[in-house]
Amino acid sequence: MHDLETLLQDYLQHLRDLNSSPHTVERIRSGVSLFLVWLEDACEVRRACDLRSDYLHRYQRHFGQYTTKKGLPLKPSSVNSRIKSLRSFLDFLHDRRYIVAKLSREIEYIKEDRLLPVSILTHAQVRKLLRRINTDTEPGIRDRAAVELLYSNGVRISELEALDLQDVDLGTASMKVIGKGRKERFLPIGKTALKWLNSYIRAPGHSSSRAMGSGPCSSTAEAGDGTRAASVSSSVATPPWPASSSRSRPTPFAAAAPPR
Repeated sequence: MHDLETLLQDYLQHLRDLNSSPHTVERIRSGVSLFLVWLEDACEVRRACDLRSDYLHRYQRHFGQYTTKKGLPLKPSSVNSRIKSLRSFLDFLHDRRYIVAKLSREIEYIKEDRLLPVSILTHAQVRKLLRRINTDTEPGIRDRAAVELLYSNGVRISELEALDLQDVDLGTASMKVIGKGRKERFLPIGKTALKWLNSYIRAPGHSSSRAMGSGPCSSTAEAGDGTRAASVSSSVATPPWPASSSRSRPTPFAAAAPPR
């Protein structure tokens, strides 16, 4: 018969075939795997044909027993994220006729309170944080540029981690980022953030062969393996890696983003 773990792998491959983002695939894998572990432990069920609505009702009640790493109850948004993952998997099973009933309707989203954030750094606290960054080193300049960008335009940490310097336009003080759902959007760069980003791009330690030419960002970039990218003379910064490398190449702010 059809093993649920095998069907989950089939579903994840189906999502990849549809060009779903790696983040979406991982979110669904994590959420559904938790359910499958509970289902086997609590109900001794491993096959799709043995799924029943009362198992889903029991699992919904079980959400209250999940806690964070700090021992706190899950936020409603986290619970709903897991429910969304599970419902999409159940719909897949129903559409492929592994189960007869549309069981996704048997597990419901919980109400989320729409509250404003309460723990926000003051302007003085932000200045104190920035002063603690040692900008005498190239990593420090990178960190200062990363924090200034976060403070300047509200870019998501995941977007900053994936930021490609060739998507930064210093001439128009803007940057293109890839957000949730692989949607592109443009963000402005504030004057202070722009100054530190420029300092990071031009830092001697960032690329020993980098030299400024006639254009605002005309330069030659040297990658970590010693190869060089072509010189450019435009308002777009040259990325510090070979132009022929893939989109999976290291990004300049991946190491600078704070832990989540």
